[in-house]
Amino acid sequence: MQATDAAGSSALSSAVSGIPNAIPAKPTGLAVSIDSPTSLSITWNASSGASSYQLFRDSSSTGSFTTKVYDGSATSYANTGLTTGTAYYYEVQATNSAGSSALSSAVSGTPLAVPATPTGLSVSIASSTSLAVSWNASASAATYQVFRDTSSTGSFSTKVYDGSLTSYTNTSLTAGTTYYYEVQATNSAGSSALSTAVLGIPNAIPAKPTGLAVSIDSPTSLSITLYTASGASSYQLFRDTTASGSFPTKNFDASATSYTDTGLSAGTTYYYKVQATNSAGSSALSSAVAGIPNAMPATPTGLAVAIATSTSLSITWNSSASAATYQVFRDTSSTGSYSTKVYDGSLTSYTNTGLTAGSIYYYKVQATNSAGSSTLSSAVAGIPNAIPAKPTGLAVVSATTTSLSITWNASSGTSSYQLFRDTSSTGSFSTKVFDAAGTSYTDTGLATGATYFYKLQATNSAGSSALSAAVSGTTELPGAVWDNFNWDAALWQ
Repeated sequence: MQATDAAGSSALSSAVSGIPNAIPAKPTGLAVSIDSPTSLSITWNASSGASSYQLFRDSSSTGSFTTKVYDGSATSYANTGLTTGTAYYYEVQATNSAGSSALSSAVSGTPLAVPATPTGLSVSIASSTSLAVSWNASASAATYQVFRDTSSTGSFSTKVYDGSLTSYTNTSLTAGTTYYYEVQATNSAGSSALSTAVLGIPNAIPAKPTGLAVSIDSPTSLSITLYTASGASSYQLFRDTTASGSFPTKNFDASATSYTDTGLSAGTTYYYKVQATNSAGSSALSSAVAGIPNAMPATPTGLAVAIATSTSLSITWNSSASAATYQVFRDTSSTGSYSTKVYDGSLTSYTNTGLTAGSIYYYKVQATNSAGSSTLSSAVAGIPNAIPAKPTGLAVVSATTTSLSITWNASSGTSSYQLFRDTSSTGSFSTKVFDAAGTSYTDTGLATGATYFYKLQATNSAGSSALSAAVSGTTELPGAVWDNFNWDAALWQ
């Protein structure tokens, strides 16, 4: 360069160089990533011809972006001192000697801490081959990873879920096998520690319970026993007053296997059904079983003892309402302890054998049901005895015109005798003329000059002997008596 006036031109100046240039293009590739809970890392692509870059920040994507956080030639910047959890927006421009580009589109970032380990991990049965895994959301988490192992101390290297939900159903498992699960939370700052392991065992819906039983507990309550069903965690007991009812009344829902249903009406029939439940679902209802709450039965009445044989006694009594069984006790004294139980069953009669003939035995009876036993009845006695022997010595010892006198020998063990009469030795002897304890009898009102046949039996509480052989007697004729009188008178003359 030189200067010129009227006197002439100066010498040329020293040389200076220059390069004509365009304003650089707007930078591309602006990206924001978490650097720490209080810092963000911002990067962008270099812009051709740019000598420097200016990075502006705002708290809104539509803000004025007046806060310049960086001015330099690098294509990255770490913005520190930020507030964790707050969203920050960034725009960048490129600059050279020709000027500055337009600002880029805004890109946001939120400084975050690594999320906390999720809590509330739980595992429940979804089916016989699947488990439902759930957990609580972790603040600032973007995704969750669920890991599985078959040991609580395993490596948990099998990742079964990676997503943003807080529940997952793990399928295609083996029924009855124990599986352990751990979960972690992840965001752009990193991943939390794994949670404590929680186990689950896939299971089938339990089978319908069997063996439901109902027994009387009191006059107003029933005791119900529920037999366990494999895999069940709880049982539900339903009641109705008819076997074909809808069973709307749920009396019990718990893990116990027995229940006492109280407040019932004595004498009313109640029907029960039970189902078994676990996390996979509930079984079908069992068959209905009935029970009737009842009071203890009344003391039996009508106790009686009869001779059965010479060494046995037959005991009978009246049935007692609501009794299930009866117990018969024996003693050799009416005031004894009655500790010898000779019968326990549902009948209302019993034959006590193996006794000693002629000994006296006393008996008492009680009635029992599931509510308890009645008091003992009053004592009743019996003496086992043999049927007496057939009487001997039967004879007709005297006669009148209208009567015959009969005698016989006493028969041991006899309490009475029965004398039978017939007009033929081969007759039926159906006419009983005597039934008492004596050993003689005069049969009167007979026909004159008639022959009569007699048979005799002996009787006691064990029964009656066979009939004796027949003996006969003939009443006198009137003429024979008169002739005798005349003959006797002649002697007196």
